[in-house]
Amino acid sequence: MPAARAPLPHAPAPAASAASASSASPLRSVLIVFAIWTGWGLWSLHQRTLAAILTGTPAPARANPWQLTMASAWFWALATLAVMAVARRIRDRFATSAGRFAAHVAAFAVLHTIDV
Repeated sequence: MPAARAPLPHAPAPAASAASASSASPLRSVLIVFAIWTGWGLWSLHQRTLAAILTGTPAPARANPWQLTMASAWFWALATLAVMAVARRIRDRFATSAGRFAAHVAAFAVLHTIDV
């Protein structure tokens, strides 16, 4: 019977345990979603400011544009996480394409009713 061979010196290290990888993954996903929506909020805010400067119209005095824009961006960040969770449940719960489509339309209607 041949002797067991030693691992090669350039062999990759064993992967981290599944428990440690899965505990960091949801937090990382949440941070990525919030970073993307924060970036969108900042971009949108600067677009509104630039449009006001170029057209010569003053910014509306009704509210702070920073608060409105970032509140909307962070609402959609939370909504994105909810949409991802609902989409996974719809995929797992409905067997037919028609059922999945109907569930997605219903979820869309609820989300956009909340946004108004």
